[in-house]
Amino acid sequence: MAFKIIVVAAMLALASAGNIDMNMMQMMMNQMNQGGHAAPAPAQGGNCANGNCQVPANVDISAYMAEQQQAQQFEAQQTAAAIKAKFDAVMLEVTMKKHRYALSVMTEFTTMCSCLQSSVQIYQSMFVETAKAANMTDVVDLEVEAAKLPYEASSLKEAKERIFGGMLNSICTALGNYMTFAQQVESQITILTQQAGK
Repeated sequence: MAFKIIVVAAMLALASAGNIDMNMMQMMMNQMNQGGHAAPAPAQGGNCANGNCQVPANVDISAYMAEQQQAQQFEAQQTAAAIKAKFDAVMLEVTMKKHRYALSVMTEFTTMCSCLQSSVQIYQSMFVETAKAANMTDVVDLEVEAAKLPYEASSLKEAKERIFGGMLNSICTALGNYMTFAQQVESQITILTQQAGK
């Protein structure tokens, strides 16, 4: 009996010091009262509160662990699939915006070059030819100006104008070649589609 009192006093001292929680102390008291031969209290089934996971009673531990691991893998796969789906959606949106921007730039360049070509044709046919017929010498012939190189300019301003004009001419010429090629490809696709339908 004296031994039990000493053990109880030691447990109360440890519990008050915070080293043993009350549930552990109660379990030890129950074991002492039953002569130390009592079976441990069954663990509550499967909840993981605060990271303290308990295995349910009467369950094969290896099967339970394998089941828990499969559940975690399934959750990880579901999370990865959700993240991948969101990423793919964002990338599709970015790609579509890139394509829209590229088409907008192409449309603007095509419009600008078409307008420029029409203006040059009107200027050359109406003003330059009329000025040549009237023997005027101060008229600017754009075809002659386009052939001049920047290093032949007499001033920095004139050199910059020739560089810009040459760049614009190169862009519009390349764009015209591309449009011609695109029309040829479209006509070939139409012909091949019609032949495949027969």
